[in-house]
Amino acid sequence: MEEYIDDLLRRMDDEEAGIRQCAYEEARELNDLSLFSCFQEKVTEARKVYIKTSLYFLITQLAINTREMYIADYLINRLESEESGVVLDSMLIDLSKLSEASNAHKIIPYIYHKNSGVRYSAVIALKLCKSLEAEDALLKLLTVEENRDDIVNICATLHEIGTKRSILSLTKLLHSDSAYIRSAAIETLAEIGRTDLQIVYIEALHDRNAMVKYEAVRAIYMYGDEMAMRPICERVNKIVARRRKNEVEPTDESEIIIALRFLHKFVDQEEVLKTFDKVYKKRGNLFMSERE
Repeated sequence: MEEYIDDLLRRMDDEEAGIRQCAYEEARELNDLSLFSCFQEKVTEARKVYIKTSLYFLITQLAINTREMYIADYLINRLESEESGVVLDSMLIDLSKLSEASNAHKIIPYIYHKNSGVRYSAVIALKLCKSLEAEDALLKLLTVEENRDDIVNICATLHEIGTKRSILSLTKLLHSDSAYIRSAAIETLAEIGRTDLQIVYIEALHDRNAMVKYEAVRAIYMYGDEMAMRPICERVNKIVARRRKNEVEPTDESEIIIALRFLHKFVDQEEVLKTFDKVYKKRGNLFMSERE
């Protein structure tokens, strides 16, 4: 067993990319629980950073494939035994791939770690901790965080674990100078507030940035009702009135396609029919992918 692990670790660090790739593919299939005790011994003995990160990766794959909670809990408990920022960062990213752990609250202190990479990864891993304690910690961090990427990262985790207690803090982000932050806030508010925040999504249609408007249209498509019909008609009419720059869309579906799908729910309404007619007449202003 030990020889197999040593050989796998060597192949995971091989200079040849093909050998490394095969080794990692093999590692992702690990499901033999008898390996766990050997992994534990080797982690305790390991001194080199790359050996530790590789071992923790292997243990994580074992936890994912076997769904054994005690392995996930072991990984979280090991955080306090590690001092290297590189190791902690790698461990937290690995932990974020798990579906559950009973002691996930122990991740919370790491969102305040002195190492920025560790802090960032800890916020991602905190989606394991669906508790008010974790949500409060993220909201507290949100009040002092100024870095755009870190704020967007917090929003992404609140998207997973946030409750209506997060709505006020997220709404304040809609006044941020960063379109990335405003866009992330709308996406997270939609997941948490759903139908209750339709007025927020409608107001966001008037944002100066296309990304924010896109998220607003997505939110309305998922949670909007007839109240949003006219604002969406106005948005569609504005889009088709002119030729747009051939920009990369946020996803495979463009804003106008999502908007038209929403309006199709009200296809018997005169205003919607007029909008569809205008889109047809102005179809030359659509991207080729939107005309299909």
